[in-house]
Amino acid sequence: MYPKILIVFCGLLLGLSAYSIDSVLPAFGEITADFGVPISLAQATVPVFSLPFAFGHLFYGPLSDRFGRRPAIAVGLSFFAAGSLLASLSTSVEFLLAARFIQGFGGASAPVVARAILRDHYDGPKLAGSMSFAMTVFSVAVMVAPPIGYAMIEVGNWRWIFFAQMVLAILLLLINQFVFRESHKDLDVSALRPGNMVRAMGRVFRHPQSRTFLILASLAQCALLSFVVNGPLLFENGFGITGLTFALLFSAMGTSIILGQWFNRWAIVRVGVLASARIASSILFASSFLCFALEFSGLLTLSGFLALMFLFGTSFLVVIANSTALIIDPHKEIAGLTSALFGFCTIATSAIFVLVTVPIFDGSVMRWAAGMSLMTAISTLGYLASDLLTRPKNRQ
Repeated sequence: MYPKILIVFCGLLLGLSAYSIDSVLPAFGEITADFGVPISLAQATVPVFSLPFAFGHLFYGPLSDRFGRRPAIAVGLSFFAAGSLLASLSTSVEFLLAARFIQGFGGASAPVVARAILRDHYDGPKLAGSMSFAMTVFSVAVMVAPPIGYAMIEVGNWRWIFFAQMVLAILLLLINQFVFRESHKDLDVSALRPGNMVRAMGRVFRHPQSRTFLILASLAQCALLSFVVNGPLLFENGFGITGLTFALLFSAMGTSIILGQWFNRWAIVRVGVLASARIASSILFASSFLCFALEFSGLLTLSGFLALMFLFGTSFLVVIANSTALIIDPHKEIAGLTSALFGFCTIATSAIFVLVTVPIFDGSVMRWAAGMSLMTAISTLGYLASDLLTRPKNRQ
């Protein structure tokens, strides 16, 4: 594959989870009405997807180190397609949640292998740049998912959303089978042995650079998933925005991600990977705190909220993309497992955070902004102090 086509393929794999989550957001009300359950159970389709998605990383990463990237993608996307079909046929909310669990486990293969593929081909600033380019493709999934979800509901019903997810998985399976060339040639026959997996994980955690940015990336992922899950209620309770208007406004967030990744690729060349992440983390904190301060003072308007969330959107994937590169770069020979560990830690942490905080935030813009201000303040301090947490020889 040509380099740009390869990165686009990786971006599509990275975007599968975002599409799987964001396309369902407009359907919360319809799922609630269809099954006669509280909206919290409809919202639970996100963390119920995310938790097996996190644990699945620990399976597919070593699997890709042992058998190659293509077989791992094929197995995972097959599970995802099956879960999507089952979700479209759900007869109860419990059935739907079980199908989402299967989806999440299968979908884990896509991002974990995508990151490993990029590490197979690149290192250093080039790895960060390619990760940023892939995240730009990822942002397209963020842009199109809510309108597609809304369109599926208007044309048919919420079940069509999951049928469309199955179609996307099949398309990616075909690309994997007939277009993508295996990038991992030096297969590790011991990659799936429990003892070797534990030692490899210990190696990642002992590495100061990987350990530090793994923690910081987990905080950034909490901010990302919290905005996605709380978004529908924030717009509805705070500003009375629902339906197509919400889908289009939320979709517009994708343009902010593209702008952020454009800045990131420019900044990586001029100031470096770490400095770019520091700038982005500071923007996350500033936009969250301003949102809280304006809402607390009664001055927050819809246009102000949109502007601040646009600013917020420019930055969280810059932090995650650059942190990913800093975590994986030192571990090429165990790139699959390192990518798995990154995915597990960030997704599991954010899923637990969302499960705990959704009842607390309860669609309140003020409470949500206060929580994000605290989360991003801790993250920003960590990035600014990262020189104290990593040895000089390991700095990027």
